[in-house]
Amino acid sequence: MIDAAGYESTPTSEALIAAARTEFTRRGFDGARVARIAAEAGVNKERIYGYFGSKEGLFEIVMAKALTEHVEHSPFLEGQTLTDHVMAAFDHHRRDPELVRLLMWESLHYDADEGETPPFSDARREFYRRKVERLRAVTGGTDDLRAAIALYVAIGLQAAPFMIPQLGAVILGRPLSDEDVQGLLRPLIEQTVRFIEERLTDEG
Repeated sequence: MIDAAGYESTPTSEALIAAARTEFTRRGFDGARVARIAAEAGVNKERIYGYFGSKEGLFEIVMAKALTEHVEHSPFLEGQTLTDHVMAAFDHHRRDPELVRLLMWESLHYDADEGETPPFSDARREFYRRKVERLRAVTGGTDDLRAAIALYVAIGLQAAPFMIPQLGAVILGRPLSDEDVQGLLRPLIEQTVRFIEERLTDEG
């Protein structure tokens, strides 16, 4: 669970977070405007600084709450295969692509190549460390690095269609329809993740 408790939760602060989540999802951190967020929430923009200290502080809380929702909706359950887990996350992102788009914007805001890490990284590392341990257990004990890379690739496969839908539209010459996603894309991703999982099991 990601700790998003570093602010005073009131109807006003929650309205600001909801408005900010929409604004950050659409425009990213740099493109988001506190005036638009405040106007959407129906309050003065100074309330943002009073509750969150800065636009960055608000962004951190938005990310923390979105990640907490993901943890709650897509747990790696005891006895669950990697394929089942990843495809459950795929279905969640298909219904609500906000998190993967926020993660895309987050990747542009924090430069990992320069050693920058986003807020709540320690909690997120622990969350994914437990996932790697679960994957090792269900595949027969493959090593940590191989399991971590497999998890990373599998997450990327299921998230990419919702993170960069414009690329699908360019390749197909039209926007991806839900029929494309469910009838063609989902089975292909599932087959690929299952292959990854089988390779881990064979080498475990």
